[in-house]
Amino acid sequence: MELYVKFLASLAFGLVGVGMVLKILLEKLFSEWDAFAELGQRLRMLSEGRALAPVERTEDVLLEIEKSKQSKISTRLVDLKREQLKELSVVEHRLRLPRQAILTPSSSAVPS
Repeated sequence: MELYVKFLASLAFGLVGVGMVLKILLEKLFSEWDAFAELGQRLRMLSEGRALAPVERTEDVLLEIEKSKQSKISTRLVDLKREQLKELSVVEHRLRLPRQAILTPSSSAVPS
């Protein structure tokens, strides 16, 4: 009988402590939170057929990734093409210049 009384006393003391903690939490931390309004909003969402979390298909995600990669690849190809065109224009410009005699030390000397 003595153990039963100790158990009830400790249970009562523990429940009072938990009640105090919950009261402080609800009054201080969650004073601006309206739980009933949020619960009603979620129930309306469920009744309208919308899920609690947005559903995203794997195919949509993969398509977005593929589209983002295509734009990067095309810009790289454009840059590569620009570099090739620039190199071609430099070569064409060098070919258009009149040929000038290249003087070397051996060719400038008078033959004996």
